Amino acid sequence: RVIKKMSKKFNWVDYTVLVLIFLLLVGVLSVKMNFHKTSDKAIKSESTVEFDVTFQSVRLTSEEDPIAAEKEAFLTIRNVPYKKLEIVNVKKTHSKVVIFDGTKKAVAVDDPSMPYLYNYVVTVKDDAIITDDGAVIGGNKIKIGLPIIMEGFKYRINGVVSDVRVKE
Repeated sequence: RVIKKMSKKFNWVDYTVLVLIFLLLVGVLSVKMNFHKTSDKAIKSESTVEFDVTFQSVRLTSEEDPIAAEKEAFLTIRNVPYKKLEIVNVKKTHSKVVIFDGTKKAVAVDDPSMPYLYNYVVTVKDDAIITDDGAVIGGNKIKIGLPIIMEGFKYRINGVVSDVRVKE
C-alpha cells in the first residue's frame, strides 16, 4: 500500500526531471573521466599563421598596383566580415596561354588577347588558435579551398586559400 501511495504522488513531470538529472550526471562524469573532451582541451596553442590567397583573372588597367606588401587589407571569410590583416607578400603574374612551338613542345606565354588580366598570390598573417583540426582565426578554420574576399581602398576581389603555414 505504501508503494501504491508513492506511485500516485509521482507524475510524468517528476519522472522527466529524474531522467534529466541522471543525464546531467552522466555528462559531468564523462567530462571528468576524460571520455569526452571539452573545447578548452582541444586548443593546443596560439601561434602566428601565414596563409596564401590566390586571386585569378583580376582585371587591372591601372599602372599603379593596388595590392602591395606591407599594406593592410580587410578580409571577409565565408561572407562574414573579419578584420584588417597585414599583407606580407604579393606575387603578380600576367594571365598565361599555352602555345606549341615548332618542336611540338608546349610553352606558356603571356596572353596577348588579355593584356589587363592578372593572377595574384597574396600572403597575409594573423594570430590563430591551433587545434587538432588546424588553425582557427575569427572562429573559422583556415584551410586550403576556403573562399576569401579581400578588400582595399580601390579593390574588392574574390579568392581562395591556397596554402597555410604555422609560424613557431
